[in-house]
Amino acid sequence: LVAAIVLPLSFFFSDPRQNINWVYGFGEKPQSKVAARWFMVLLIVMFPLMIYLPTHVVLAKLFGSAT
Repeated sequence: LVAAIVLPLSFFFSDPRQNINWVYGFGEKPQSKVAARWFMVLLIVMFPLMIYLPTHVVLAKLFGSAT
């Protein structure tokens, strides 16, 4: 939920040269294969699926579930 709020704010209120939270592409220069707004939408969907969820599962297995 936090990423869904922070990523659009970074996109609309930051300079593309700063590329805060990678909303314009990975690395130092902006990507050009996908429209910038679609890239941000993909990040909002993919960060939870590819980073947050796997990290949660691994840490839950290592340290036990919080439930």
